[in-house]
Amino acid sequence: MKPIATSMAPFRAAAAAILAAGSLVCGPAAADPEKGRAALEAGDYKAALAELDADAAKGDLDAMFMLSRLYAEGKGVKQDLKLAFQWMEKAAAGGSTRAESTLAMYYSEGIGTARDEAKSLEFATRAADKGDPISQFILGMRYHTGTGVTRDPARAEAWWNRSADRGMVRAQVMLANQFMQKSAAAGVGPAEAGALRIEAAKWLMVAGSERLPGAEKLLPDLMARMSPEEIKAAEDKARDWKPSAAAK
Repeated sequence: MKPIATSMAPFRAAAAAILAAGSLVCGPAAADPEKGRAALEAGDYKAALAELDADAAKGDLDAMFMLSRLYAEGKGVKQDLKLAFQWMEKAAAGGSTRAESTLAMYYSEGIGTARDEAKSLEFATRAADKGDPISQFILGMRYHTGTGVTRDPARAEAWWNRSADRGMVRAQVMLANQFMQKSAAAGVGPAEAGALRIEAAKWLMVAGSERLPGAEKLLPDLMARMSPEEIKAAEDKARDWKPSAAAK
């Protein structure tokens, strides 16, 4: 069975997911959420910018985050990546988890600032420790590939496990892939291999891997190697699974 690719391509894809998670119509936009949200949903970015400017000046972290996104995307204002970085940095300094997560990507990609993998790791870890599933997944990729850190498969698996528990589909697939490889490793006994196959299948079922590009064949290929009892156990586990809540 061919494992899925484990290059840094998923890392880049997750960086794009951070932007999607922080899209301009998600979550509270400003201290006056009705005005800010209405302006953003209507595509009236200039009106939203006025609201956000005022609220960010008062220290509102959501406003700082959204203001950064407006400058990064050039909506309602001329694109200014340096200013986008500065507002995101202020929001992160105030403790905004999504700002910390996004700032990690800014540092990694050099958006509005010089690339700095150490800073990227610092802010990704802050957000991950607070339960941010995207940052947890990215840390898993870092430790899996040794990007900016010493390669550590055990820590990679631990971060993927936390992210998968929060519902991050990419982490669920990577975790399943890890379990599949372990189940086929030399020296693994039949009972342990069976348990690993069950866990792998559970995560692929939870993730809906058959709908994911590049992962469509993982579950059918795995199930072809499983006993009916193992398949039933995996189905039961997948049915009973529920995402965990973020850390307080």
